[in-house]
Amino acid sequence: FVGGDMKGGEIRIGGNFELVPTFKKTEDGWVGDVNVNGQGVVKTL
Repeated sequence: FVGGDMKGGEIRIGGNFELVPTFKKTEDGWVGDVNVNGQGVVKTL
């Protein structure tokens, strides 16, 4: 599980995973946490 006040940085994940609904899908991966104006990116391996 990934999420909760991710304001910056990058996480790379492989396999099965779920994100909290506050992340939004973009070309670069999932960006969030939108609740805290975050710019963190979650990318798949």
